[in-house]
Amino acid sequence: MHWTGEARWVLLIAALIVVLSCLPYAYAYMVTPPDLRFTGLLFNPQDGNSYYAKMLQGSCGEWLFHLPFTSEPHQGAFIFTYYLALGHLARLTGLPIPLIYHLARAVNGFLLLLTVYGFVTLVTARVAERRLIFLVVATSSGLGWLVGLLGYLTVDLWVPEAVTFYSILANPHFPLAMALMLVIFGLSVGGWGRGWLPVWARATLTGGAALLLAVVQPFCLVTVYAVLGANLALLAVRYGLVPRLHASPNIPGFAAQARHRRWPWAEIGGAMAVIAASGPFLLYDAWVSTANPALRAWSAQNLTPSPPPWDYALGYGIVLLLALAGAVWALRRGHDVHLLLVVWVVVNLVLLYLPIPLQRRLVLGLHLPLAMLAGLGLARGVLPRLRAGRRAVTAGILVFSALTNVFLLFGAFLAATQHDARLYLSADEKRALDWMRDHVPPDAVVLAAPQSGLFIPAWAGQRVVYGHEFETIDAEEKKARVEAFFQGTDEAVLRDYGVNYVFVGPRERTLGNGAPPDDWRVAFTSDGVIVYRSPLTSHRSRVRQEVGL
Repeated sequence: MHWTGEARWVLLIAALIVVLSCLPYAYAYMVTPPDLRFTGLLFNPQDGNSYYAKMLQGSCGEWLFHLPFTSEPHQGAFIFTYYLALGHLARLTGLPIPLIYHLARAVNGFLLLLTVYGFVTLVTARVAERRLIFLVVATSSGLGWLVGLLGYLTVDLWVPEAVTFYSILANPHFPLAMALMLVIFGLSVGGWGRGWLPVWARATLTGGAALLLAVVQPFCLVTVYAVLGANLALLAVRYGLVPRLHASPNIPGFAAQARHRRWPWAEIGGAMAVIAASGPFLLYDAWVSTANPALRAWSAQNLTPSPPPWDYALGYGIVLLLALAGAVWALRRGHDVHLLLVVWVVVNLVLLYLPIPLQRRLVLGLHLPLAMLAGLGLARGVLPRLRAGRRAVTAGILVFSALTNVFLLFGAFLAATQHDARLYLSADEKRALDWMRDHVPPDAVVLAAPQSGLFIPAWAGQRVVYGHEFETIDAEEKKARVEAFFQGTDEAVLRDYGVNYVFVGPRERTLGNGAPPDDWRVAFTSDGVIVYRSPLTSHRSRVRQEVGL
C-alpha cells in the first residue's frame, strides 16, 4: 500500500475510530464535579485498576511483578512486563498513569487498525473489498444490543477481547496483542515481505513479534501455536506431502493446487521462529506460576470458563452468518491466506472449550478472522446476488452489525453522567491515597472495604487484605473477614494478616462502624477519610528513618 488515496483513507478512518473510542473518557473528565475524581476507567474497573497497580509498581522502578491485592509477602516475577514498562514510561515522562494508559490504548488501537488493513491487502487485491472488510473488522459486533435490552449480556457486551472495537475501547494490551497476532500470521503464512525481504529477515521479524506477544499477552501464543500447527498440517495434506491424504476433490481450487507439491518452507520457518523466540518465555511463565506460592494460589482461582456456544453465536450475530458464507468461498478459492482465516476460526473455537482454566481468555483475536471472512462473504457471496441496492444493503449491514458498539458508547457516556462509585473517587479519598503513596511504604498491609481495596494498590501502591476477586489469595474468606471487621465482629483480622494501616472512608462506613483498637493512631485525616496506623508500624517507621531507609 503506497501513499495514495487508499492509504489516506485508511489513516483517516483509523484515526476517527480511535478518536471515537476516546470521547467517552474525555467527556467523563469534563463532567466530573469538584468533589469527585474520575479514575479514567469506564469499562471493567476491576481489571483496569489491576493494570494501574502494575504500572504504579513500574513507576517505582520495579521490573519484577508482585501481587498487590493480597497481604502475603512473596517473591517478584518477570511477568506483566508490558504494564511495568508503561509505569517506567510514566516515571520518565512525569505524566500521570491514567494518561499514559490511555495514550498507549489509543496508539495501540491505531496500530491495530493499520495492521488489519495491511493484512486485508493479502486477502483481496480489490480496493473496494479491502475497505469493506476493514470496516467490518473495525466496527462490527454482535446482537448484544438486542438481547441486552431483554436483560441478558452476551460476550460482545462484557468480554472486551471478543470484539475488535471493544478491545480498542477497553485497554492498551488487547489491541497490541491482536496486532502482533496478525503480524505473525502475515509474515509466516501471508507472505508479507516476500520478494524484497530475505527469509532470515522475515523469520527474525516473526520471532520478534512472537517474543513481544509473549510479553504482552502470553496465552495468545496458545492460539498462535495451534493455528500455525493446524495450518502446516493442512498444507501437508494439500500439497500431497502426507500419503493417501490428498485434499478432497469436492473442494475446487484446494484439490487443484494439491497437484503442485512443495515444501512449505516459509510456513515451517515462521513456526520455528515463533517457538524459538517465545517458547522460553512461556516455559518461564509456566514455571513461575507453579513455583511461586502466591502466583500458584492466584492461578488456582483465576478461572474464566467460556459461556455456552449460543452465547458466542449471539455475541457475533450477523458477522458469524456472513463468515460462514465467506468460509465457503475461501475453501473453494483455496488461497493460503483465505484458508488460514478458516483454520484460525475453527481452531480458536475448539480452544474455547478445552479443559483449561482460561477458556474465555482465548477468544482474544477470534473476531479478526471472523470479521474478515464476514467481509468476504458479503463481498463475494451476498452482494453479487443482488441486482440492485447493493450500496443500501452494504450500509444497512454495516450499521446493523455496529449497533452493539454504539450501545457500549452510549453506556459509557451514561456511566460518566451518573458518577458510578466504581469509577470515581471522592476528593477526600484521593487526598488520602496521595498521602499514602508518599508516606506509606509499598510493603505495608492495609485493611479497607472491598471497593477501597481495589483502589489502594492502584493509586497508593500498598498491599491490601482484600481487593480483587482473582488476585487476592483466598479471596472469598478475606472478603468476608474484611466486611466482618467493619461490622465490628472480627478484630482478629488485624493480627492474622499483619495489618499495618486501616483505611476508613465512606465505602467502609456503608459496611458498619467498626474501627481499629484505641491504641491505633490517626496517621492522616481529611474530612470523611481517616487512615489509622498500628503502634508497631509507627515504631518501625521511626527505625526506618533512623537508618536512612
